Amino acid sequence: HNNADFWQEERYVLGHLRPTQLARVRRTADLSPYQGQVLLSLDLQQADFQGAQLAGVQLKNCCLVASNLRGANLRGANLTNSDLQQADLRGADLTAADLEGVLLMGADLRGCCMQGTRLAAAEFWREGSPPPQVAGLDLQGASMDDLLEEQHRFLRQQGVLPSTDVSEE
Repeated sequence: HNNADFWQEERYVLGHLRPTQLARVRRTADLSPYQGQVLLSLDLQQADFQGAQLAGVQLKNCCLVASNLRGANLRGANLTNSDLQQADLRGADLTAADLEGVLLMGADLRGCCMQGTRLAAAEFWREGSPPPQVAGLDLQGASMDDLLEEQHRFLRQQGVLPSTDVSEE
């Protein structure tokens, strides 16, 4: 957008929901009225989406820091460049989701299903940030070709990826 600041990772226009619409989303955890729309740069920090049906939502460059997404259905969601730091994703289903560029430092990913997800440039670990909890994280079939080596290394050290991952070749 016109005021994009590279150092602040500003990538898109500001959120385009009116404040009343955003307040309704926060109150109801219902994004179905926006199904099929790309929602950009929404501030959903600390929102409560526990157990919500969010399959196929498109929340690009959104702030979901410390949000409760425990047990949420996010199958096929597009969360490109969104910030999920310190989010509770325990038991969430992110099967076939697009998590390109997503920040996951400090997130609780225990028992989270990320089968078949796209993880290009996603960050699980960054020096100076708390690591995510990854026990039981399922990355079977996830596309990790464009995941940085330090992210592969972190996931291997946590026992989420086998130590003989093909990316080491």
